Amino acid sequence: METVTTSDFYEASYYILNECSIETIQCTKVNGKVSCHFTFEGENLGPLQVAYFRGNAEVNLLQFRRAYGQINSYAYEAKKKQKKEERREEIEGEESSFSEGGEV
Repeated sequence: METVTTSDFYEASYYILNECSIETIQCTKVNGKVSCHFTFEGENLGPLQVAYFRGNAEVNLLQFRRAYGQINSYAYEAKKKQKKEERREEIEGEESSFSEGGEV
């Protein structure tokens, strides 16, 4: 099995339509904004990626639109989870600082 990582929602949608599976979704802050990176696993990912970047990718437009909505939904949930985790860490850091006698 091959793997590919992308932050391009169109590319991610193309992989979904070609029966590749999402292995991970990672969110990172880039220039103050949260960016999602999807890692896919599947057969023939190399040729699919080449076809996509050469402009030779063909899809059913309705299915692509649905896959794109699915990718957006996954990204929204991952970003929401990331923000929740950041807030939790921030609160724990404040509590730690307070219990050590530091200023909050």
